[in-house]
Amino acid sequence: MIFIGFIKLGIIMKSNELNEENELKAQLEYWELFQRSGYKAKRVLDVNTGRYREIIYKYIEIVDYFLSGGDYEKFKRTGVGLITFVNEDECRKVLMTLEGQVLTWHSHVSVLVIPPGYDIPEGFIDMNEKAKGFVGLKDEFPSDYMYAILKTTGIKDFTVPDELKGVAVKIKGKEEAFRFHYGSASLWIPCREGEHTINPVRPIPDEHNQVKFAREYVFKFGDIVHLPTNTFHLIVGGTGGAVYTEASTRSRDELDLYLHPGIKRMV
Repeated sequence: MIFIGFIKLGIIMKSNELNEENELKAQLEYWELFQRSGYKAKRVLDVNTGRYREIIYKYIEIVDYFLSGGDYEKFKRTGVGLITFVNEDECRKVLMTLEGQVLTWHSHVSVLVIPPGYDIPEGFIDMNEKAKGFVGLKDEFPSDYMYAILKTTGIKDFTVPDELKGVAVKIKGKEEAFRFHYGSASLWIPCREGEHTINPVRPIPDEHNQVKFAREYVFKFGDIVHLPTNTFHLIVGGTGGAVYTEASTRSRDELDLYLHPGIKRMV
């Protein structure tokens, strides 16, 4: 399957609270950044139809994490623009970050999906306790299924508990690799005390200081970084904004775990 935009099996998911005018304004601002980057891909071939689809501004998904309150200037402080080319077993995206804009602390955690009639096993908690406005995977599982994650988020992965083998489904958290194409940005990763960056190039705004110790990695053109499952990370856009691509395992944005208490990824 090749698709661009954010429509899942006929379900249109809302990923921001901007009005129509401001959403268009954001798409055009990201589109200008995308064109300025000189990104080579300009169209996508659908081999099922034999037709090309031009990449246009309307395909940019606008994400404000429902923190903007509809205010465009607040969105420019926290948000991201996405173009999704394919999202099956593998995922390919282009991400765009405006100058000073924050792609907030988040992690792609492994999740245990449990059918009704079974309890959440020891060592796990209900995803609803950690993800505000969590809606589940509407296009993959019935609405009465439960979603559980490890209580200890520092553990990278888990095996399905014996009592749920053959019953529950484990969805492994997304692994991803970023490749930097244009502009400037900083990637932040949690670290131990003493390993943290003291004099950052692009400090994390106070609103997003949910991590006590973190290290800054300044992106340069052509840089590639691999992020394993359940690795918290944050990106701050630098002068002129930034364009970078993501290659990953399947993306299930509904399952992302965020540290900012006010965030919702989508509704």
